[in-house]
Amino acid sequence: MGNCVDKSDAAQNYPDPPHATLTARAQGSEMHRRGGVSSPAYSENEIANFVPTKIPKDPAVFAAIKKAIEHNVLFEYLDEDQRSTIFDAMFPAIYHAGSIVMKQGDPGDNFYIIESGHADVVKDGVKKATLGAGKYFGELALIHGTPRNATVKASTELKCWAIDRQSYRFLLMGSNMKKRNLYQDFLTRVEILKNLDPYERLTLADNLQECNYTDGQAVMKQGGVGKDLFMVLEGKAEAKMAADGRMPEQSIKMYKDGDYFGELALYLDQPRAASIYAVGNLKLVKLDRGTFERIIGPCKDIMERNVEEYKKTAPTLQQNK
Repeated sequence: MGNCVDKSDAAQNYPDPPHATLTARAQGSEMHRRGGVSSPAYSENEIANFVPTKIPKDPAVFAAIKKAIEHNVLFEYLDEDQRSTIFDAMFPAIYHAGSIVMKQGDPGDNFYIIESGHADVVKDGVKKATLGAGKYFGELALIHGTPRNATVKASTELKCWAIDRQSYRFLLMGSNMKKRNLYQDFLTRVEILKNLDPYERLTLADNLQECNYTDGQAVMKQGGVGKDLFMVLEGKAEAKMAADGRMPEQSIKMYKDGDYFGELALYLDQPRAASIYAVGNLKLVKLDRGTFERIIGPCKDIMERNVEEYKKTAPTLQQNK
């Protein structure tokens, strides 16, 4: 199975993050927002020109950050490039035992992951939990900027990695904008989608999901249930078919950048007609069946021509077996 970026609603609901007094960047960010918690609107120009800060981290720290938030809903659906950019921008925040990391009711704008040490979570004067290495808190601040719903106090020397709300939003919006432009350009090269109008193409671009495969890995197997349309973003893929389901498989087609496959199973509601394998490293984008069916109307004629081409291919294989 390839490595695909999936969306999930799994989340870990710990409280919100602090106004880090030991890091100049965190302090300035918090102080700037004490007057309110509204979300500013950013222009495409501001997003495109935003230059993220890159804070050096050793591989062990980077891996620990990645593991800590692998099931967090704000990060889980991001691809590797997006995660890496955000992780690179995270800055250190260090607190002495007894220090208040954040106070219930204060406005928030930072998200924190604990690298070492422990912190107590106190809500309405009652201790609710103790957080240690690998735990995180404050994710709501990244999307809402709402007041902190609990106080977090360092119970030992505490080291965290944090990202402020503005950087998170700029980085995420900038990444999404680049991907949207890339996907829209890519979709104009896919024959089956050329007659979509700009809005349909934009809708499709926003629903594409990236998948990565290594050499020889199966993307789909002949006879399997078809539910996704695939398009080649980078690399090559080979289609093979076993005539009458008997091995060995015969190579019938190569796919390169801009090519697509899997549309027939979506359109005809039938098993996959062939197997597809990665040739070298392969990056695909895929569209799930539900979204595909909502926007595929204008492509019906092109798809029916593809059905006829497949019907011509099958008899040839029968003759060569």
